[in-house]
Amino acid sequence: RAAAALEAHHDALRLRFRRDADGAWKQSHADAAGHRALAVLDLSRVPEAARRSAMEAAAEQVQRSLELSRGPLLRAALFERGAGASQRLLLAIHHLVVDGVSWRVLLEDLERAYTRLAHGETVKLPAKTTSWKAWAERLAEHAGSQALADEAAYWAAGAARDVAPLPVDDAAAENTSARSRTVAVSLGAEETGALLREVPQAYRTQVDDVLLAALAAALSRWTGEARVRIDLEGHGREEEAVGGVDLSRTVGWFTTIYPVVLELPRSGGPGAALKAVKEQLRAVPRRGIGYGLLRYAGGEAGAELAGAPRAEVAFNYLGQFDRSVSADAFFAFAEESAGAPADGRGPRSHRVELNAAVREGRLEVELGYAEGVHRRDTIERLAAWYAEELRGLIAHCRAAEASGYTPSDFPLAKLGQTALDALLGSERGVEDVYPLTPMQEGMLFHTLDEQGQGTYVGQMVVSLRGPLDAAAFARAWQGTVERHPALRTRFEWDGLERPLQVVAGRAVPEFVQQDWRDQDEARQRAGLEAYLDEDRRRGVDVRRAPLMRLALFRTGDERWELVWTHHHLVLDGWSLSLLFRDVLALYEGHAGGRAVQLGSVRPHRDYVAWLAEQDLARAERAWREALAGFAAPTPLPPAVDGHAEGGHREAWLRLDGERTARLQAFARAEGLTLNTLLQAAWGLLLARWSGEADVVFGATVSGRPPQLAGAEEMVGLFINTLPVRVRVRPEMAVGEWLRELQARQAALREHEHTPLVQLHRWSEVAAGQPLFGSIVAFANYPFDATLAERDTGFRVESSRIIERDDVPLFLAAAMQGDSLELELAHHGSGFPAEGLLEELGVLLDQLARDPRLPLERVTGLGADERLRLLAAGRGPAADYPRERSVHELIALRAAATPDAPAVLAGGVRLG
Repeated sequence: RAAAALEAHHDALRLRFRRDADGAWKQSHADAAGHRALAVLDLSRVPEAARRSAMEAAAEQVQRSLELSRGPLLRAALFERGAGASQRLLLAIHHLVVDGVSWRVLLEDLERAYTRLAHGETVKLPAKTTSWKAWAERLAEHAGSQALADEAAYWAAGAARDVAPLPVDDAAAENTSARSRTVAVSLGAEETGALLREVPQAYRTQVDDVLLAALAAALSRWTGEARVRIDLEGHGREEEAVGGVDLSRTVGWFTTIYPVVLELPRSGGPGAALKAVKEQLRAVPRRGIGYGLLRYAGGEAGAELAGAPRAEVAFNYLGQFDRSVSADAFFAFAEESAGAPADGRGPRSHRVELNAAVREGRLEVELGYAEGVHRRDTIERLAAWYAEELRGLIAHCRAAEASGYTPSDFPLAKLGQTALDALLGSERGVEDVYPLTPMQEGMLFHTLDEQGQGTYVGQMVVSLRGPLDAAAFARAWQGTVERHPALRTRFEWDGLERPLQVVAGRAVPEFVQQDWRDQDEARQRAGLEAYLDEDRRRGVDVRRAPLMRLALFRTGDERWELVWTHHHLVLDGWSLSLLFRDVLALYEGHAGGRAVQLGSVRPHRDYVAWLAEQDLARAERAWREALAGFAAPTPLPPAVDGHAEGGHREAWLRLDGERTARLQAFARAEGLTLNTLLQAAWGLLLARWSGEADVVFGATVSGRPPQLAGAEEMVGLFINTLPVRVRVRPEMAVGEWLRELQARQAALREHEHTPLVQLHRWSEVAAGQPLFGSIVAFANYPFDATLAERDTGFRVESSRIIERDDVPLFLAAAMQGDSLELELAHHGSGFPAEGLLEELGVLLDQLARDPRLPLERVTGLGADERLRLLAAGRGPAADYPRERSVHELIALRAAATPDAPAVLAGGVRLG
């Protein structure tokens, strides 16, 4: 019943194959088989000495009973061997409908079905994934694709390469299945363990890279040539090649067979040989699935491949084969032969076939050949050479000095071998290398240009209250660093055409702990501010991973201050909540003595790869249209100067809950976002300062594309800064003007990945001038909610973020509880930040007053309020915009400063 359930569940087991009148083979599905799936054969009366041969003869008869056109293609036989002897189960399935991965699925399902039936339950097997029929149809589609056509040149070039034929002992002997013989060699358990676990670390290889390098070397010794052609057998389940399929539990024959030409270097030893073979294998497009499609369904290109020289050697690595059956499974592999798998009269496909697998912790290699074509001692010599070459590679890779990377390890970096060696040398443990995003490149440039100023260094200060296990807290941070590649990233640029980011396999953040409980509160506050100041001046070395450090100060028995310092190059605001969520989850586990399993996340490199695939042609058209006619940056007050005296300053304005609620209600009623209101008010403010009705400023966008699955859960720098153009049109009603502004921004959202440097080139603003001098950022990441939702035993009492950037004027907005908080960061001491924020608040209130109000009625501060701010030293003063008339400036200056100098004959003198 279990065998019958297996056949009914997996449709490939019910395939039938028939040849049409035109000679073409077609496959179709039959109904659930009506034949008896399992035969029971009693061998208990057969003498024990003859029992094995009787079993093998019966097994061969079972195999011969498989019939392509009528079926069945699955038969099972249960051999009873008498009292006290375990049973043997033979499963015979035609190779056209089963491959190695399918065997794992079938054995799992057979045991599951048997177990349920044995307990009186109904059979319930896991859901099937993509059907074999759907896969066949997708392959047919792929056969006609441009992607496959693009592979033709690669396969044709390989076919055209001259390769010396294998030596034979008798060229007249038939290469048939009946003559098949094997020679076996094996590695010990210790050598096999090194091959599986230690060897791959030296050159980032896979096991089959090493096995093939040894085979190429052994064949080269046999033929005397450095170049060999080998047919490789692959599992063929290349889901990404056709897309939209899940083959994890699909039964069928997916196997691919494709030729590779491997050429060994003349010098350099085992390391050079291994790296050369690895690179040649990585160059195979889509792991070889296209070769068979081109040859058998590729039209003219296929005809060319059909006439190409055939490989005389085949290679197949089955992996750790005994893993197909778990240690506690009901089934285990038997020692008896299942009989001949093919008719002896059939031709063998190759002269030499190498099959390798790991069984019971030992690598076993079989070299198949045809008796007569080759003598046994010839193949034994080849097998000995193979074992010698393999052991040499293993010994080399285990040596401390053996290490190195090849260009295929880091395809996004696009480095040649020489440049890669210069970058990484003998460094081990590098996980990835890839380019920077355009935003990262800009940040890196400003970081290096303004060293020692703390540019783009962020400090998060979190006040914690309650019992805290500091050791578990440190372990949680280390676990979070290990989980996210962005936190293990450093940056390199010397000797490179463009900067690159290098991801270390492991990085340990600095974690300082100090006990301040013996100090009073005033000294603790002063100590914290002193640490922050020194920490900021220290900066972050972007060439050493991780680009972060932590300090935990204990200020009471259950009071702590955490300072997390990081560089903006590897993190954006949205990432903060993701990281703290992971830290708190890991902390709960460590503090409670439990293991925590967090789901997998996509690395930041996937976003970099996605960016590289984007076509900017459509974006160029949209942005050129959006910026047409804007030819000069919007003027800022002279005191806003990146090199002005007074350093970096901040000013704050909090709109209370009542004012914020009015803004939110207005935005909801008009179908607007609070961000649109803020951008509109900032645009009006810039227009009033500059005297221009057409202004441009920057806006920070999240940059996480919805097309990239999992982008919302990825940690890294995704943000981008894009221009926002605001045209002040006094005659329009406020509501209509705001909706128009929001619609223009929404239309550009699909192009928000566009690099700012490219945008500048597309604009009419001259090179060397900035596109804008101010930036608005609305933070909408749920950081506080993330901190509050975990039950860690301690609570977050407060948090604040301190960071500096290179822009002259930066407005940050965020919801703090039910209030909107505005922070204005600027350079220089002569800038009237408080007055500017006050006027911004007034403009927000006026915009949200009445959507029917003409825009010209949104005036900001009146004359009396301006004079008051000037008198209080919070207004523009001498830096009043140049567009104002001299007479108005004198009048305002006189009102603010009673002893202002008099107007002189022939002109004016300003104090």
